[in-house]
Amino acid sequence: MKFAHEFKAALIQEGYPPHWVDSAIPYGQLKKLIKKVTLELKSLGLDPEVLAQLVSEVDPSSPISNNSNGVAFLYDFDDAGDKTPFQPKLTLLLRDGLAIDATLSPDTRIYLKNLVSKQRGIKSAADGADPPNEVDSEDEIVTNSPISTIPGEKPIIQRIEVPLTFDAEFFQKLQDEVEILESLQVGEQKALVGEIAALSNDMTALAKPSRFRKTDLYRWRELFEIYLQAMVFFSTHEVDHGSRNSGSAAKQLQWFQSEIMRRGIISSFKLPASRQAFERFVNINITLLRNLKFQEINQTAISKILKKFDKRTHLGAQSKFPKLIGSATTMSEDMAKAVCSQLSQELIRKVPQLDDYMCPICFTIAWRPVRMACKHILCISCAVTLQRKRQRFCPLCREDVILKADADNIDSDVENFIEKYFPKEAREKRIAVETERGKEQFGESYKHPSEQRQCLPLKENTVSRVRTRTESSDAIPPSLPHELSNRVPLLRRSITAPTTYPVIFTPSPPSKCTSLTENGPPFRSALKANFAPLISLAPISSSKNRQLPPTTMQLMNLPDELLGSILSYISPDEVLFNAQLTCKRLRAACGEPLLWKHHCQTDFKYWDPKHRIQQKLRGNVNDVDWKKLYVYRRWTDLQITQILDSILDGQVDRIRKYGKIAEFGYDAKDTLLRHCRTDDSAEDVLARRYYANSVLDHLHRSQALAVWHEVINGHSVSLERALGSFDLFVLGDKFGDLLEISQLLDDWAARFKKECPNYRELTMRKKALLLTRFVRMHNLTGCGSDEAYRDLQNCFIGIVLQDDNHPSLPLLTVAIFCCIATRLGIDARPCGVPLHVHAMVFPSKTETLDGRDKLKDGTTGGPMYLDPFRSDHEVDKEDLHRMLGSFGVDAHEYGRYLAEAGPTNLILRTSRNILSSVQQYRALHGNSDDNSRFVLYRNPYTDTENSFYAALWANFIFGRSSSAMDTSNQRKFIPLILERYERLFPMDSDLVERYICPLFTSTWNQEYRELQEALRVVRAADYTPKQVRRRDNQALEGVKYHVGQIFRHRRYAYEAVIIGWDIECGMNPDWIATNGVDWLSRGRHQSFYHVLVEDTSIRYVAEENIEILTSKTPTSLMNLAGRYFKRWDSGSARFVSNIRDEYPHD
Repeated sequence: MKFAHEFKAALIQEGYPPHWVDSAIPYGQLKKLIKKVTLELKSLGLDPEVLAQLVSEVDPSSPISNNSNGVAFLYDFDDAGDKTPFQPKLTLLLRDGLAIDATLSPDTRIYLKNLVSKQRGIKSAADGADPPNEVDSEDEIVTNSPISTIPGEKPIIQRIEVPLTFDAEFFQKLQDEVEILESLQVGEQKALVGEIAALSNDMTALAKPSRFRKTDLYRWRELFEIYLQAMVFFSTHEVDHGSRNSGSAAKQLQWFQSEIMRRGIISSFKLPASRQAFERFVNINITLLRNLKFQEINQTAISKILKKFDKRTHLGAQSKFPKLIGSATTMSEDMAKAVCSQLSQELIRKVPQLDDYMCPICFTIAWRPVRMACKHILCISCAVTLQRKRQRFCPLCREDVILKADADNIDSDVENFIEKYFPKEAREKRIAVETERGKEQFGESYKHPSEQRQCLPLKENTVSRVRTRTESSDAIPPSLPHELSNRVPLLRRSITAPTTYPVIFTPSPPSKCTSLTENGPPFRSALKANFAPLISLAPISSSKNRQLPPTTMQLMNLPDELLGSILSYISPDEVLFNAQLTCKRLRAACGEPLLWKHHCQTDFKYWDPKHRIQQKLRGNVNDVDWKKLYVYRRWTDLQITQILDSILDGQVDRIRKYGKIAEFGYDAKDTLLRHCRTDDSAEDVLARRYYANSVLDHLHRSQALAVWHEVINGHSVSLERALGSFDLFVLGDKFGDLLEISQLLDDWAARFKKECPNYRELTMRKKALLLTRFVRMHNLTGCGSDEAYRDLQNCFIGIVLQDDNHPSLPLLTVAIFCCIATRLGIDARPCGVPLHVHAMVFPSKTETLDGRDKLKDGTTGGPMYLDPFRSDHEVDKEDLHRMLGSFGVDAHEYGRYLAEAGPTNLILRTSRNILSSVQQYRALHGNSDDNSRFVLYRNPYTDTENSFYAALWANFIFGRSSSAMDTSNQRKFIPLILERYERLFPMDSDLVERYICPLFTSTWNQEYRELQEALRVVRAADYTPKQVRRRDNQALEGVKYHVGQIFRHRRYAYEAVIIGWDIECGMNPDWIATNGVDWLSRGRHQSFYHVLVEDTSIRYVAEENIEILTSKTPTSLMNLAGRYFKRWDSGSARFVSNIRDEYPHD
């Protein structure tokens, strides 16, 4: 009765039109029909208690064999066609020869005995005997397939159909009402589509560009952008992906309206008709929302009435009847999809959106669009930049079209369209391009005329100097490549600066090492503004009448070498800002290359390969401008720190900022490492450490994939670099990158030379055996037990070399052996024996392995085989043949398996070993005793995820089959990579575009389109501001806990931290049903929280399942919490939020 009153009250309170109310489910009438069905069953002796004992599954043979009653039933529907009503059918299943259970009621036993007797009579009649006369029943019994058989047994099951009347009436009534609801939905949908079409016609005039600013184009564009961001009826977010229910849709629509009012868009409309159009637009959404609510409450009524039917009859119709009538159509999801699609097609597209006309490279308006031969459009600035870098291939489809573009490729139609519909953005892009051109010609201090008009008049004797340069607009910049200098029109129409260039030189930081100069105010101001604060030692006046202090005079009398040695003990900042400004003598001493070489070596450990630092260090000190190089690195440090600070300040546009840091290459590592080791007392220690590590991980992954790309393209790559790339995926801020792995191997080779000083006098065979004994003596031969064989650390060569016990797999043992051997002049290579990699040692070109001259056939003989993982001795080739024979390998194929295994083979083998280790960890998940076997640097969850990600990339890059056109092996790894990219590594967008997108040769490929859509969604989520969740009055009452609090799950006992909340469950109905939310004591109408769990997953937890913890420090969450929090506050026992742009009051 409670729901019936609620249903009736909801129809009245919502103010639905009368014809809507008349079309609603007649809940009361259907309840009366259920009562009639119950009485009819009871009259037959089949009351609910009896049917509960006779419940059968779909397979009639199974329950009879296990049912002691000897009787069971099936309740199903016959669907005879679209025009024929559903016919419910109750079938009793009786087992012949088994007594009917005495626990059944007397009426039921009598009825069933009569059925059995009549069934036997039918059987006897079929055999030619007279039927018995003891059956006296007024009910007509219809038999279907009188005898059913169970495989392997005699026919003992009888099926008897019991005709019912009122159940058919109930379901016919329910089906008719559902059809009425569907008709109502179709009519409402047509009305809404017509209203959208009418509004679309009016919008054409309202959003039309106008020369006299009498247009609301930009206001409608902003309005529709907010509407798309609100995602009223459908969501693309990971946590609530799919259609929204009416409650969530109402909240999103309310947010949309409040955001419109907050920005003052309505009051800024210039055309009165725009306000009326906005009201019509809102009314369309409200009408659609009311339809959604109406259909939802009717769907609930259908579910409730079927549930009541089953409760009263025990016939089990709830799981079958909705599928037959397609009850999902009663929900207005289809209607919402159709109407929203119409809104997008008819209304929103009337106002062109900026995202549709962005350059896919710089993500700004595609001003002066260049349509390549592959049909992709780039802005003129990016097209020219690619041509200058001599990039041949389109960055989207990898076709060879970039260098072929000229002035004819400028799409004038799109250009005119952009100028017409995006005048502000086009002007800003034009100014930016012209400014870039000006800086190329006149230096970094160039100001565009549009900026100069805003400057104050310059005074005389100011540091800033103004000069005017006149130049022909047809001139071609001397820095342009030859292939572009022949296409003057393309450049002239794009980035030609104005005829007169008033250039203002203002203090600004240098942008490139080559543009730095010692002299002049720009350089000095940049240093003072951007580097460390001025030290206490002030520079001495350069006045000729002033005498230097005696101590300074004594300092000046020192020899240059001693003066330079003293300056090396002064910090570089003091040298730059003070010492070199004191006098000419000190200025000359402060510019000595040897001094700045020393600072470059001591202050910076990691250098990008573009510097060729090792070559410079070995060369003449005067051949390199070390001071300029040092200043560049300090400026790089400043830029990276500023970008990292901006990443910490907000959750928007982080992917682009990651990419900007990655552009500095390995020069960024020193800076990032410093931030990774931020002091515990820092205000944002957790956030700074987390994001510095995250950017460093991205930098490492970029380097690893670049190395593998070289391998797959046939370049010569050392074995330690090929295998060490796996370490880069898990390294973080620890020691062990590619250069450091090489240094470790150099140290082992030097140790061998020290312990075996006379090894050069030995033959090649004896050298190899001596090295094998050395490797085994120093425990470089693998794991100590079979249980530890699958430990994750065994798969990473950098970890193996650093660990005191050096645990490894046979593959890495052989790899280490070969790497050390190469440094000793031994030609050792891995051998791809199945299941167990061996080492091969080849003779030199002039003598055999035993030091003898060439053989009679002119060769030096074949290789020797070693197994340093197991033995000090040489492995006989015949033993390897016998082993291969035991594997089922044919004799003529022995040579293929005993040949050299290249880097590709070893990388694939290592990736499979990692996958096996991760699989074993997941199988053992929950056993804390085994977790330590899978910890590399951080925690087992993070390390296994990173390792798995590395293995997926390796299998993708090297997974192509022997046929160059067959990419099926690679494609199967793309969904796995994308799943982790979307969930854990969104900053890898550029890596996905660089290495996965070129796999597809056609942009019309469905997989390619899905890939591009995934990239678009991730980028859109990154640069879209988060929806603000304020703790207003409703939130204060309903949301008990706060972002940053630690809790233990009451049921599953895991620990997590709250990172967000909803006033009530915001998931879609399918998620709610799957997770049993309505079975909770407080159901869906309680606060729900987004939480970060110690296993790196993000979950959605009801408030009643949260048990707040205040007595312990969550050490397991410290490495992960920096993603959302600044630091841990032990006083309040909670994390300090770093997502206040989304939750300002938490």
